[in-house]
Amino acid sequence: MGIYRTICNKVEDVMVHLLTKKQKLDQVKTKVELYRKSKEAERAKKRGVGA
Repeated sequence: MGIYRTICNKVEDVMVHLLTKKQKLDQVKTKVELYRKSKEAERAKKRGVGA
């Protein structure tokens, strides 16, 4: 699943870049990282891994 998730993240990065050309890149990257971390935490919680 690591390769699949990596590819999905790269494609998502390209789409976000295309859709947010007028916004500041640093702010957009921060929002995307927070979103990915929250989704990963939800996945871990569903699997029962971690705290």
